[in-house]
Amino acid sequence: MSLIHEILKYIEAHPGTSAADLRLVFHRVPRTVVQRAAYRLYESEFTTREMIKGQYCYFAAKSYPETGGMPLDEITRSRGLVRKAQELQSKGLYLRAATMWLEAFDASRLTEGRAYCLDQRLKCLENRAHSACGERVYDLPGRFVG
Repeated sequence: MSLIHEILKYIEAHPGTSAADLRLVFHRVPRTVVQRAAYRLYESEFTTREMIKGQYCYFAAKSYPETGGMPLDEITRSRGLVRKAQELQSKGLYLRAATMWLEAFDASRLTEGRAYCLDQRLKCLENRAHSACGERVYDLPGRFVG
């Protein structure tokens, strides 16, 4: 069983678990790895979290998102790539976003997710074609001898 699965099972059994509690329970794993795994569960909507007395406490989500049988590691990677592609697209970096959409497509196993990635990639490529600069005219200083 992967670390993410173990952390999820622990959070389900102990609602309101803080990041400090997780570090104590999984003391053989580096602190940053445990914190990153807990945050990935929150990011992927498998857990919720609340700030209680200055620290985040994690609770199991009431319903889990549709995974299509994918392992949690792959889901978090796929969603991270989608998020990054959306950020690039919102900044107007269409070629970079198109590349990220292709990586998200490769990481996704769900048909709906793959179709969404391809649609967004095509939009990025179309936006890039529309935003491409036309012919540039340069005015050179100095004397022109033609």
